[in-house]
Amino acid sequence: LTEQILDFARTGTVDPTTEDPAEVARSAVDESGQSGVDLFIKDGLPSWPMDRLRIERVLINLVKNGVQASPPEAVVDLTVKTDEDGLVFEVRDRGTGLPPGEEAWIFEPFHTKRVRGTGLGLAVSKQIVEAHKGRISAQNHPEGGAVFRIWLPPAEAEEAST
Repeated sequence: LTEQILDFARTGTVDPTTEDPAEVARSAVDESGQSGVDLFIKDGLPSWPMDRLRIERVLINLVKNGVQASPPEAVVDLTVKTDEDGLVFEVRDRGTGLPPGEEAWIFEPFHTKRVRGTGLGLAVSKQIVEAHKGRISAQNHPEGGAVFRIWLPPAEAEEAST
């Protein structure tokens, strides 16, 4: 818990380098230690500015959460694509979905319904994504489960906002 709190306090700055989004996603799946994760990567993705370790941390957290939320033997999807002039990572679980009205609250520090959770994983994830000038959101998928979407701006947008 202490490590997560300290990490939460330190996530205000990022050190972007040009990275291969597909490799970042593959590494996050490997580092998560979770089986039952399907990776979908759009062909021809360009390199993207991001703090690799921090974005991997966000993806690892979302993948682990997705596996925990899903029934045994269910598959969690991690999709990497471009959209709206940005880079998108989407993690979809096969769980019960988000309770109505929880879409914004789940990113608040210490908000958790889990007995063993600290409620910091999604709050830290949000802070990391926002430090990249990006957005993170959650919604229910029409076919069930929840979808967490990360959008990161291209290098030009990130440089223009600094």
